[in-house]
Amino acid sequence: MNIYLVIGAFGDGGITTAMFNRAAMFNDAGHDCTILHLDYRPDFETYIADLRKHGRLREDITVRNPYTDLMKAATTSTAVLRHDAASAYRSGPMGEGIVRYSTADDRPLKKATFDSESRLRALDTYTDIEGNFSHAEYSALGWKERETKHSGGTAVEEEYFTPDGKTYLIRQMDPDTGAQAAVQPLAPGQTGLFKNNTAWHTAWFEQLADAEDEKPVFICDGPGSATKVINIKAGVAGKAIVLHNIHFSGPEFKPGQPFRDSSSFLKRINSFDALVVLTEEQAADVAVDIGNRDKMFVIPNSLQVCPVPDVARSPQRVSTFGKLIGPKGTDNAIRAFELVLKRLPDATLNIFGLGSQRDALSNLAASLGIAHRVKLHGYTHEPNVEMAKASAVVFPSKAEAWGFTIAESFLNETPVVAFECKYGPGDLIEDGTDGYLVPPGDVAMLADRLVQILENPDQARAMGGAGRKKIEATYTGAPLVERWEKMFASIV
Repeated sequence: MNIYLVIGAFGDGGITTAMFNRAAMFNDAGHDCTILHLDYRPDFETYIADLRKHGRLREDITVRNPYTDLMKAATTSTAVLRHDAASAYRSGPMGEGIVRYSTADDRPLKKATFDSESRLRALDTYTDIEGNFSHAEYSALGWKERETKHSGGTAVEEEYFTPDGKTYLIRQMDPDTGAQAAVQPLAPGQTGLFKNNTAWHTAWFEQLADAEDEKPVFICDGPGSATKVINIKAGVAGKAIVLHNIHFSGPEFKPGQPFRDSSSFLKRINSFDALVVLTEEQAADVAVDIGNRDKMFVIPNSLQVCPVPDVARSPQRVSTFGKLIGPKGTDNAIRAFELVLKRLPDATLNIFGLGSQRDALSNLAASLGIAHRVKLHGYTHEPNVEMAKASAVVFPSKAEAWGFTIAESFLNETPVVAFECKYGPGDLIEDGTDGYLVPPGDVAMLADRLVQILENPDQARAMGGAGRKKIEATYTGAPLVERWEKMFASIV
């Protein structure tokens, strides 16, 4: 079976990792799986190569992008139409920076932006009318990739170019609202006029489906792309949406409350074939509001089995992973660690992730007098290594749809202490066997359970081993493929 996994853009978190793991699982099971990455990235192929280099994306997984597909289809020559930026716009010292050009009376003419290797990367060209200008973007090889025209300071048209200088896409915007008004692909076999990206991407999906010998399945992982999959014509393909987020808008689930914006597609459940939910608990809560329990399939995320990294495990090291934003609860991990340090003064809390609360979390650690034992490392390309170094992982989230960090920690034989929030920790952790579940917000108990693990290394090793056995038995390969096959059979 041909399977397409759909997402707007890849990220550093669990949704993207879940998609990559599932694609690998489907390929291993004999399916032909392709990931569709929808957002524009001029460096798309370099970006994909980098994901493979860092081990996030397997070499056998195909990834396609509508812009890249169009560009390749419209390119007719291997020659590159380069802009001689250095001679046209640069004199004097070379290097990174901005060079502005003006008339004698200081009216702007052009603004050229150069990278650290003196390559032109952007060029603004102004007219006599204020707010009317064009903004051109250039590749590292010197060809113009995109040009955006502005009127009255508002973007009104975007034109996309091939390396040999041909236009392959034009997008027009309403000058009053800035909303998309028309999208026109210009490549052999991929022409037409669409109202917006949503309509264009849906048409692309239908074109891909029509080219298949058998009815394919589209599985949407990115909530922002759900409408594009839902709008595929009936009968062309099976349509499934994966619910990766908390669906309710309030601090806790209550029947009848509004859905979060990222889950608004649930209102259209009658327009697609299957809703994949990661836990039984969330499936039950969703069914309270929308019914259609027969359309829901509970299938947790999958993991790719890999060896535990051969690194030394520090007996006093605790780590936490995730975006540094309010719902992830990293502030409570820091508060709990203040209590941990009163009993184990040599312990360290290692925080991996990026986000808007980084400075606030750093300030919190300083205000508690523990900044010297709390390390904010930023994003890591090697989460498995960092998990294997730790004696415990703390998972302080206030709400989740599953808890990818818990599963990955278990795979690296590291026990987890987590708040028992909706949804996921209670499904993944067997309290006292492979980790500990703590009532949400109970910082004192969170600290106590961390100390219990750090003070008992033999118990910690046993917990970590139990966690890995659970992941290998339940969240990899055949058991999950069987659940997906049951869903496929019901929708195609």
